[in-house]
Amino acid sequence: MCESRLKHIENHWKAKTEASNALFRKGDYEQSLNGYRDALDHAKVLNTYTKEATRLNIPFVQLFAISCNNIAFTYEEMKMKKKGSKMLKRVIYFLLTLGGNSTVNSDEIQSELKIARLNYTDYAKRNRLQTQNITKVPEDLEEHLTFID
Repeated sequence: MCESRLKHIENHWKAKTEASNALFRKGDYEQSLNGYRDALDHAKVLNTYTKEATRLNIPFVQLFAISCNNIAFTYEEMKMKKKGSKMLKRVIYFLLTLGGNSTVNSDEIQSELKIARLNYTDYAKRNRLQTQNITKVPEDLEEHLTFID
């Protein structure tokens, strides 16, 4: 994909996210959720062009994580806690799949994994999710970290 198109996608992601943040602050969760979903779709496109995005300094890993987090926290406000939990798990599994991608810096992945795990754990505690719902992700994470070392 050409450089200008990737930059356009990144800029659209930013605009959608900023507009959705404003809607979220106003309490318009349905509309903010729609915007965050659109932003996630754009982040997914960037993640199919990791080499080009890296060369252009587009933080595609963070854009995906931020989009999923925004959706999760919107679900939380809408009292759809399980859906929010799934979105936070999605970030962790996404990061785990990047482990074999030579384009992405492994230190960056490890740093993002720590953040994602904290986000997920805090969310689970805050929403009183059952313990069995939160144990599987840390186990998978530990297994992955052991495999990398």
